Amino acid sequence: MIMKKLSIVIIHVLFIVTLQGQITLNYLNVSPNTFVTRTLATYSFSGAGTDTIGVFVTDMGFNVVKTIKINFVVSQGLYQDSIIMDNFANGQYRVALTHGTTILQSVAVIKDISANIQEIKNGFSIKIFPNPHSTQFNVGFDSDFDGNLSYKVTNIFGQEVLKGIHKANFGKNVLKVPSTDISNGVYIFIIFNGSNQVFTQKLIKE
Repeated sequence: MIMKKLSIVIIHVLFIVTLQGQITLNYLNVSPNTFVTRTLATYSFSGAGTDTIGVFVTDMGFNVVKTIKINFVVSQGLYQDSIIMDNFANGQYRVALTHGTTILQSVAVIKDISANIQEIKNGFSIKIFPNPHSTQFNVGFDSDFDGNLSYKVTNIFGQEVLKGIHKANFGKNVLKVPSTDISNGVYIFIIFNGSNQVFTQKLIKE
């Protein structure tokens, strides 16, 4: 991929920026700042008239890795952009708001697939043990139905390292997963009911 280099003319967060069309950039906020696959950029303008801006994701050297908007016409008001980075590597990036080749404001963000991993309950009460583990981990859960569940283990880059199918029974279940074929490290364990993800948790092998 050929990456475009933005001009490193940075106006920091502490300053209010007036564009050529006599509108003023009030702020740029990106939340969550640390995210798994997506985040939300919110920015606000005030004043009269219109102007054009660009919204980009860059690496820490301000090389563009993803274009969100280009030559986008703004006026007074609040704007939001959903930033989806499913296929990007973990690491630090910047969300930059530009006018021409000038970076009006940028916010540093971190993509981390293990960030904010939490249990998602959908008819389940689930516990992984032991965690950390060495050669095998167990998944104990209560199910409110009989049927097949699929599971997978990914590394922190989202690459699948283990997968399988478990026949769940109504009530208490224990799924035993050998892990001798994977290296020590941090992983993500995910259970699916059909195509629906019902549980995720960080998994440690040591």
